Amino acid sequence: MERNLDQSQPPLWKKLEILHGKCKRRPFENRESFYPSYRRTVQVRNKYKPIPTVNPHLSKINNWKVTKQILLNDAQKSSTDSRNQYPVTEPITNDQFDKMLQNISIQTEIAVDIEFSHGKDHSYYGKSYPALIQISTHEADFIICPFRFASRMKELKSIFTDDTMLKIFHGSANDLEMLKLYFGIFPFPIMDIQAAHDAFTGEILKFENITHFYIPEATLPSKDYQRADWRLRPLPNEYKEYARSDSHFILKIWNRMKTRWYESNWDQVTIKCQSLMRKLPRTKVPTLETERKSLDFDHKSQRTFETLFQLRDDLGKHHDIPPNLIIRTEYLCFDPQKTPE
Repeated sequence: MERNLDQSQPPLWKKLEILHGKCKRRPFENRESFYPSYRRTVQVRNKYKPIPTVNPHLSKINNWKVTKQILLNDAQKSSTDSRNQYPVTEPITNDQFDKMLQNISIQTEIAVDIEFSHGKDHSYYGKSYPALIQISTHEADFIICPFRFASRMKELKSIFTDDTMLKIFHGSANDLEMLKLYFGIFPFPIMDIQAAHDAFTGEILKFENITHFYIPEATLPSKDYQRADWRLRPLPNEYKEYARSDSHFILKIWNRMKTRWYESNWDQVTIKCQSLMRKLPRTKVPTLETERKSLDFDHKSQRTFETLFQLRDDLGKHHDIPPNLIIRTEYLCFDPQKTPE
């Protein structure tokens, strides 16, 4: 156990760089993920800070609303499919990442989407991981690898919290939670086109359906990629095209939505978006207080339980896996009459 917790090895950031370098040189058919290393670095960087209990933008959120000026921003921009006019941009070097940040920072509207790990690949928090971040402007589609730029993800905070830039999502609940939980980014202001459409029509549409509602001529990639393993590196080209299409069309849909509903009352949209922005991230990490109440044991057994519980929690953080996957809570109670067989 001491060997597993040995901190004398190279820093995790360095391990990530080494592993990423190996991954880039592997042939496509032998590609493999460097995700586990990234998972640990996320936890190390955040230093296991408590999950925020207050949204830092709460006062601004309460005063924010959808105004006519927001609806007029970039109204002259094209709302047709323009993917064939420019290739998808994937920053590889730090210079390219810097140029991307400069490009995005001057926008008044951007579309955002996130692809997650699926299945049982969960973090210490008991949640999936952000495996790819897509950001689209009216002139470019960017896909960002949070593994490659793990140490620079905090630099996106200035963009996601820029009061003058609207961040547009579709079905934003999971995306917002992941940004808040893993990167400490509380986006403001945001627009959720799914919530907006629901406010006007009473329909909650999936991405494919809302795209065809506002852009009937749109041709979308196969939804088979939706449950793909987005941790793989390098990403196949068809994965990239699928990923950029999501954020690309979110921006186009928003343009047509503004025109279609310009004269309508946007108060319900404001309320829905405010609610989404206010929400705090939630985890599935068991707490000592909650777990202790579910068990009944004497004082000596309780001290043993608390010691083992803390050890399990530390191991979960170190390996970035849910504590309950290490050992179930009821097995931490060493009372022969109450401990399961």
